[in-house]
Amino acid sequence: MGSRCTQARFLNGSPARLRSTNKSELCGRCEESGLSAHDAQALDRLRFEQPPAGEELKARAFKDGLTVQLYLKRGPFWDAVRGLRERRGVTARKGLPPSGGDISTKFYPDRSPGEDFGTHVLEWEADLRQIAQRCVPGRFQDSADWQAFISACVGFDPPLEGLDTFTRHGDLTYLGGDGRDVGRKRAPMRAMAPQRWAIADEYALEKVYFWLFEGVLEELGARYLEPAGIDLEEAMQEIFDTTELNRQYHAKKNSLRREWYIAASDGVNANDIKKAADLIPAVREARSPGGRAPRNPVVAIQCAAFYDGQDSAGEGTPKTKRRRLLAERYGLPENEVKHYVKFGRELISGSGEINL
Repeated sequence: MGSRCTQARFLNGSPARLRSTNKSELCGRCEESGLSAHDAQALDRLRFEQPPAGEELKARAFKDGLTVQLYLKRGPFWDAVRGLRERRGVTARKGLPPSGGDISTKFYPDRSPGEDFGTHVLEWEADLRQIAQRCVPGRFQDSADWQAFISACVGFDPPLEGLDTFTRHGDLTYLGGDGRDVGRKRAPMRAMAPQRWAIADEYALEKVYFWLFEGVLEELGARYLEPAGIDLEEAMQEIFDTTELNRQYHAKKNSLRREWYIAASDGVNANDIKKAADLIPAVREARSPGGRAPRNPVVAIQCAAFYDGQDSAGEGTPKTKRRRLLAERYGLPENEVKHYVKFGRELISGSGEINL
């Protein structure tokens, strides 16, 4: 299916190979996704590139920093999670969220007696989105399934020995092999501006909503109100004159969060987008987060706990070997381990900051 292959983004832009016995234009995984050769024509033009070196480390360090805030119970993300726990009456359990092999499983709190299930789900997911909007910068919005991760943070407190596993809850995955009965593999994390497909013009979209609203009102008037001797326009005007609905509508509309978007239509190239982005105030004022990725706070805490004997795995290990073992375990240069241990001690004691 060319670049429309559902796995292409994870295969450096190349579609999965078709078996010689395959009579279809599509690989098995595309067929399982319900696609046909005529679906998503615009995707023919998409090309996926590997993220720049270090960008995945920055995204990983950011997400792990949120886990550390939860573990240490301090920081703005922890404040948001604690507030949602209190508001929803959630008592977090110490341990790992049950995933059943699916790290995108969401935690849902108990419903109130008589609460509608659909309403319960929608309101809970709105709560999770609100925290994601507050705590996740735009460049990391597409790095993970934030609703799954945040829901786990609300329902569970991560144990020290399970920090590595906990922090990967909500990582993006893709199918890991041919056929139907295969596990999923972890997708690379990307630090990049969020991509949104087919954003309609706000005014044009509102006109469509009003067209539907007016059509329904006309049918309502013709079928039910006029036979009862009620004039639809007079009834609506009376509602607007005697209620705050019209004012509240405009207040809600004006309070909506708005973001800048660049229209990447046909003929617009990467240089055109860069020049347009330079005109957006938020982009001009943002400091470039370039350079070395920050030290990962989850790794730092685990290094400090192991080195200082707080982790049971490090208790019987001579101190002379601990630095080498930590370097091997986390793929660090040996001379970098001491910096991770120092950073971890500072985080645990409260004297260090989690820089996100």
